[in-house]
Amino acid sequence: MNLYNDQTGDYLGFALGKDNNELVHVVIDRNYWLKMSDLQRTQLIYHELSHDILNANHVSDEKNLMHPNSEFKNIPDLIVAMTQIFKQFNEVYN
Repeated sequence: MNLYNDQTGDYLGFALGKDNNELVHVVIDRNYWLKMSDLQRTQLIYHELSHDILNANHVSDEKNLMHPNSEFKNIPDLIVAMTQIFKQFNEVYN
C-alpha cells in the first residue's frame, strides 16, 4: 500500500492490481487517510483489497462494501458487509 497526494480529489484510493492476479497494489490518498477514523480506514482498505485481490466491481447497493460511497456506522455492520463479499467470492470460485 502506498499513500499519495491526489491533487484532483477524485479518489480516496484505488487498486492498481484489479484484474491483474500477479499484482497486489493499493494506493490511498494521504490527505483523506490522515483525516479518517479507524473504521473508515478499515472500510477503505477492505474495499480496495476486494477490488485488487478478488477483482470485485462496484455495485449499486449502498449497504454493500463495494458501493463506492458506502459508509458503515460501526464495526459489526462492516463485518457483515465484509462477510458478504467473501461469501460471494467463495460462491463464484468454488
